[in-house]
Amino acid sequence: MRAVFDRTDWRVALTSRGARGCITGLAFQGGRRLAGVRVAVDIGGTFTDIVVMARDGALHASKLATTPEDPCRAVVSGLAELFAKLAIPAAAVSEVLHGTTVGSNALLERTGARTGLITTRGF
Repeated sequence: MRAVFDRTDWRVALTSRGARGCITGLAFQGGRRLAGVRVAVDIGGTFTDIVVMARDGALHASKLATTPEDPCRAVVSGLAELFAKLAIPAAAVSEVLHGTTVGSNALLERTGARTGLITTRGF
């Protein structure tokens, strides 16, 4: 996956990498790569945890209630709150890491939809 989001004088390119499907972002301004802020998000069944590593290496964390009907709401509001508190522009983000336990919780608790797997011989 490769996507580029252009804004007035900066752009963010997202590229899917690695066996884990980790998505990284590279922030550019005026054609130069910015040494940026790193963001990690973990959406759990009860809480959404957000950690921001500022350019100076300082870690800042936030824990919010997960919004199961729309999980991105907690992420967006948590990031907006942290960025405002730290005076960090969203364009400064150079890497985003995302994890979730929602799928594994559904399997373990058997609360997801009934599913099946059909394969060919030798799969």
